[in-house]
Amino acid sequence: MSNNYGFYISKLHVTGLNSKTAKLEFSKGFNLVSGLSDTGKSYIFACINFMLGGGDIPKDIPESIGYTDVFLEIKTFTNKTFTLNRSLNGGNFKLKEVEIEKFMTQGVSRDLKSQHSSNNDDNISSFLLTLSGFGETYVRKDKQNVKRELSFRDIAKLTLIDEERIITEKSPVYSGQYTEQTQEQSVLEILLTGKDAKDLEQVEDIKIFTGRIKGKIEFADSLIKELSQKIELIEQENPIEKELQLQKRLDELTMVLADSSMQLEKLGNEKQSLYNEINSIESKGILQEELSHRFLLLKEHYYSDIKRLEFITEGEEYFSQLTAIKCPLCGGDMDKEHYDCIIEEGEKSSSVMNSIEVELDKIRIKLADLESTLKQLHIDKEERRLTLLALNRQYEIVKIEIQEKTEPIKSSTKKEVDTLITELSLIKEKDVLKQQLDNYFLQKSLMEKELAKKPKVGEQTDGIKYTVFKEFCNSIEKILKSWKYPNISSVNFDDSYKTYDIVLNDKNRKAHGKGIRAITYTSFVLGLMDYCINKDLPHSRNIILDSPLTTYQGKESKVKSVEIAKDMEDAFFTDLSAVDRNRQIIMLDNKDPNDEIISKINYIHFTGDKTNGRQGFFPI
Repeated sequence: MSNNYGFYISKLHVTGLNSKTAKLEFSKGFNLVSGLSDTGKSYIFACINFMLGGGDIPKDIPESIGYTDVFLEIKTFTNKTFTLNRSLNGGNFKLKEVEIEKFMTQGVSRDLKSQHSSNNDDNISSFLLTLSGFGETYVRKDKQNVKRELSFRDIAKLTLIDEERIITEKSPVYSGQYTEQTQEQSVLEILLTGKDAKDLEQVEDIKIFTGRIKGKIEFADSLIKELSQKIELIEQENPIEKELQLQKRLDELTMVLADSSMQLEKLGNEKQSLYNEINSIESKGILQEELSHRFLLLKEHYYSDIKRLEFITEGEEYFSQLTAIKCPLCGGDMDKEHYDCIIEEGEKSSSVMNSIEVELDKIRIKLADLESTLKQLHIDKEERRLTLLALNRQYEIVKIEIQEKTEPIKSSTKKEVDTLITELSLIKEKDVLKQQLDNYFLQKSLMEKELAKKPKVGEQTDGIKYTVFKEFCNSIEKILKSWKYPNISSVNFDDSYKTYDIVLNDKNRKAHGKGIRAITYTSFVLGLMDYCINKDLPHSRNIILDSPLTTYQGKESKVKSVEIAKDMEDAFFTDLSAVDRNRQIIMLDNKDPNDEIISKINYIHFTGDKTNGRQGFFPI
């Protein structure tokens, strides 16, 4: 053996706030928890199953009142230690890579979902599958090769066997659900061969197949009907005469379409020209309005200059009428010198007045020109208004002509032309339509033949070969011989879909009594583990068995029957006590081995007596 797949359970604790912890310790190899009924053995099995991803919450028993949590310490064969915690109410898990006693004080826990998921590895199933050596593995669900991911619960069906299941008449591979038998066979194939269903090609379900083909036939029928009507319509009239009529009408419409297109182009050009002219006049009007505004400001400026100059000339005239008695310059008496001064100033004043008069004449000339210009601008403005009025009226006429007459004529003509072209195409393509019709009939015929055939049932490409089954059965036979199974000469496998179980000396396993069914079921799961270990195939390497020696008689019975001979029972214990420590077997039973065997194994005994030894799983 070269791999280190698998794990073993080292400790189980059940705790409560005000309750003393119920504890068990296990080791590699063979572990036996024995004792009378009602000492907690089945509760232990339920707790282990619960902590390995089982959905069923351990049933309440009087001793479990007040307990709230389960802790399970597991170790790998590479000496890694993990502790799992889960509430007894169910739900998800907490995981730490620590010993069970350090769970509450050390490390950071990782949350694991209770359900397997193909999208996320944070679940208990993926965690346990990884420890067991399984990578991305797919199970075949049905005969159509629909696939799903392997879950650890698929493996648990072959490693955790309770007291009711161990005596079943059904195959150890089957859970009892008919719809799951194909996938349960697939799980066994994965364990025995290492090959999964990943590469299997899915086969269509017959109902889906039938619906799909019928849908195609219905669609072909609709196409056949449509084409037949078209061909019938064409052949109702003389195709040649009809073609001539259509062509004549098409030529007429083509001319109308050409005329309307030319008219539309002409009107479009006229519309654009009018639009450009209107824009040009409006732009020019905006410019001249601005110019008029500036001219009005200039006019006001001219009037202001004239008033200023006229005021000066009027003042001069008033001053010239004054009679001077005293010299207005020095205040002294008038003499010849003063008179000359006045004459000189008068001459200067006369020169200034002349200049003002000249300037006034210039401004009046400019003002007259400006008035003439403003008048012309006003005339131009009125002309522009009348012109724009006429142009806008013409623009609207052209616009209406385009939208309400020419374009509708062109549009309706084009639609009629398209229709005529389609009709002409149908006449010309009658032979093509007939060929298409023949093809649709052919396709329909082929689909009807396909419908008459059922899709093939998907089969495994290899399946489990006889040589593999035989080698597996040899492992079981070896175990049964070491247990002194009476007169065992051969073990074979009946791989028929209904049975799918081992055959002992040509007698099916289910044909035996409960005791033999339990012991042979046990040999099946132990032989499977041996086979996987010897072949370096993935396996949990951990088996938990509830009452393989003391067969279950039903829920109402407190007594269990004895069907296994004493020498076979002793051989059973002797063989399991020598189990290699590269695997683990935990067995819960009412039977006890002899002292020599007890000294070789991890032995836990519940006395059922408060005054003698350990009464049961839960402390007193």
